[in-house]
Amino acid sequence: MLLEILAASAYKEYRERERKQKEGIVKAQQKGLYHGRQPDLEAHDRIASFTEAGFSINKTAEAVGVSRSTVIRVRKKLKNLD
Repeated sequence: MLLEILAASAYKEYRERERKQKEGIVKAQQKGLYHGRQPDLEAHDRIASFTEAGFSINKTAEAVGVSRSTVIRVRKKLKNLD
């Protein structure tokens, strides 16, 4: 029972920290101080060139040094631009 109380307390504190962090991000965005993580455009260009060369998703991800999901997301973005 004591363990359950400690776990509930820790979870409550975690959720409170998460809420405060989100509030801080919103305030910083309103002031123009927070823009989030910027995309790595150099990696996107390399993914585009590997895609045009006919490489698979796995080979492209391995060669560029990014995840499969990044390759898929960039390919989808390139497809929408066409």
